[in-house]
Parts: sequence; structure tokens; C-alpha cells
Amino acid sequence: MFNSRMFRSIIILIVALVFASTAFALAAANTLPDGNAGDKANTISGYVVSSVSYNLQASDPGYIKSVDLVFTVAPGTVEASIDGTFGTCSVGGTATDWNCVFADSTVDVLCASSLRVIAVE
Repeated sequence: MFNSRMFRSIIILIVALVFASTAFALAAANTLPDGNAGDKANTISGYVVSSVSYNLQASDPGYIKSVDLVFTVAPGTVEASIDGTFGTCSVGGTATDWNCVFADSTVDVLCASSLRVIAVE
């Protein structure tokens, strides 16, 4: 009456049901604290840097010591790198003025080819 193919199918079905019921039981045991949850999509707008000024190292003007950045809207945090070398950025005179200082003799003027600015609220 039963052939071996049907017997294997029934065994596979039983094993699948056991795994499914175990997974359901484990998921039902999870508890979470009261709170809110949500998901939202929004556009990411960039910052506009209205002015960039490079400052040379006093002891060896062949290297860039710092870069001054002026934003049109004040960011909360700024990071800047020249050719992959990151500087330490801090707010200047106003919330839109930032100065990023690089370690001595790390950013060669002749090799400098790209400035990367990362800004967030």
C-alpha cells in the first residue's frame, strides 16, 4: 500500500512540522518592554560648504596644516579628510564656521587631490 517514496514524504512532513512548531514556541516566548516602534522614509539633504580655505604648516609650508570650512547651515558634527587623512574638526567663531586641523607633515600640498567633508546634524 505504502511505497517508500510516500513514506519518505510523510517523514519529511513530520520533521518540518516539528521544526515549525519549535520555532513558533520560541518566538511566542519572546517578551519586549512597552514602547514605541516605527519605520519612516525621508530624504537626506546635504550641506553646502560656501567657502573653503587651506592653511599651510608654519614650519614647512609644503604641508597643509588645516582647512577652514564655512557652511550655509550650521552642522552638529564635521569630519574632513584630504586624500584619506582625517583631521580634527571643531567649531570656529560661529556655528557655521569650522576648522579641521591635520597632524604635522601628513598632508603634502603637491600630492593633495581631494577634500572630503562629512557633516551631520
